Amino acid sequence: MRLYMEGNKRLRAPISQFIRKITGPIDLKVTPCNSRDDAIKQCVKDESAMLLIDSEGEELHPLISRIRSQIGPSNHPFFMVQKMEAWFIADRNALRNHFGAGFRESALPRNRNVEEVSIQDIDNALRNATRDCAKQRYSKGRDDVGLLNLLNPNTVYNACPNFALLIDYLRELAAA
Repeated sequence: MRLYMEGNKRLRAPISQFIRKITGPIDLKVTPCNSRDDAIKQCVKDESAMLLIDSEGEELHPLISRIRSQIGPSNHPFFMVQKMEAWFIADRNALRNHFGAGFRESALPRNRNVEEVSIQDIDNALRNATRDCAKQRYSKGRDDVGLLNLLNPNTVYNACPNFALLIDYLRELAAA
């Protein structure tokens, strides 16, 4: 199984490990493709592949239809809603453990349905929650791998229905 995803190549191992923590051992090849457009282009070239991209605040039903028309009927799109950082906000323990002293959990969104939180609110929450941390403020390029390694996939599964769809699909494929 191949999963093309939006993101830097340094995310290959952490995303693979994060997914396998919840699915168990599966034959999954994660291919980070930098941009959303690059991931879509690579997915189109591969029959029966999966695509994982940020929804970037777009309404899901039209986005799913548009992406499906781009990648073809044999490929399967999945979304990080609104973006991967929503997974981080879902697991407050991982954030606390990663950032340590000075982390302000009270700055995180009160809405526990993190997929309903806007991109701007996710970014502001991470910036404000980490403002006084001994480790600097949140920085995607510096902190994403460390946070992915700390995330509890069951917590993310329960908080992020679109992540759950990906995991359920992978489990279904593995069982077939």
